[in-house]
Amino acid sequence: MFQSNEKTMRCFIEQVINNGDLPVLDEVIHPNYVYHSPDQVVQGPEALRDLLTAYCTAFPDLHIEIEELVSAGNKTVIAFTLTGTHEGDLMGIPGTGR
Repeated sequence: MFQSNEKTMRCFIEQVINNGDLPVLDEVIHPNYVYHSPDQVVQGPEALRDLLTAYCTAFPDLHIEIEELVSAGNKTVIAFTLTGTHEGDLMGIPGTGR
């Protein structure tokens, strides 16, 4: 399903992150998706699903509030506030309850 970048990102945040509807990943993530962070690379929707499952297990009330979303051409920038309570293990760090 093709959508504008803005609609895709809003769908990803609202449905996947905030509502935990992981099957939506198949609609909004390209099969060749690659995520880079300082300490890891995640390739493809299934690997992203595993990463998000780990985060949602550790932070069951994980929520993203979009403060600002700007999209131009093939680029999208999002300013957001992420909240959640650390209840379970994440990357070897036990839950803190905070």
